[in-house]
Amino acid sequence: MMAYAEYDRCRRATILNYFDDPPPWDSCGTCDVCVMGTAGDAPELKPLTGDAETMARMALSCVARMGNGHSVSKVTKVLKGSASKDLRGSSFERLSTFGILKHLTQDEITQVLRALTRAGCLVETTVSRSVRGYERRYRVLNLAELGNRVMRQAEEDFSMIFPKVGSLKPRARSRGRSSGSGDAPALIGETAVLFEQLRKIRAALAEDEGVPAYTMGTNRLLRAIADARPISRSLMLELPGCGERMFDKVGSHYLDVVKVFSSEQPG
Repeated sequence: MMAYAEYDRCRRATILNYFDDPPPWDSCGTCDVCVMGTAGDAPELKPLTGDAETMARMALSCVARMGNGHSVSKVTKVLKGSASKDLRGSSFERLSTFGILKHLTQDEITQVLRALTRAGCLVETTVSRSVRGYERRYRVLNLAELGNRVMRQAEEDFSMIFPKVGSLKPRARSRGRSSGSGDAPALIGETAVLFEQLRKIRAALAEDEGVPAYTMGTNRLLRAIADARPISRSLMLELPGCGERMFDKVGSHYLDVVKVFSSEQPG
């Protein structure tokens, strides 16, 4: 189910292939992936080598050093070296793996952890904990025996589907660096400022929910909002990547950012 949600492949083709009924086409043209133009080839298992192997071992080592029983969100923060208040002053800041994947985005680190879970190196389980007198259920990560062997390079011929993420080296900075992603043109002026404000709100919403930032709206959507500056539900629903469900989840927050930003501009 996680793979179905996270892979950038036609949803209908994925379902049909799962039931051994491959379609005669690669893209249905109607699911969310195809409509957004992000559908790609089906991912394949590949031997874990190079930077991918290093990143995987770093992530597994972090889970091992933190101890089993922590959420994907918390492990991601430790690998990123986050300065969030729930880590400040904790023993996690003293781990050798704290910030070891700082050159990746939090979304990319989460993708690595999810991929390791799908590969059987990590096991995600549900636990119950009492918080302020209320019983709450959490999904937490545990290091599997396979993950322990991969971490120690003791598993021969190990293959997995590793996500497309950045490298271990710092991202290059340039004068014309884009505020968006991929090959999209760089945003400038007030549009770039608004885009960064939207990104900060998205990060805060995602952190509150304990989910990857992209589930609160893609960069493409945030760029469209910053460019069009919609002031109503109907206008935002016209933007790429904003359906009814997405608007119900985050639309009002982004509209508020646009309204406050527009009111602060001269003229």
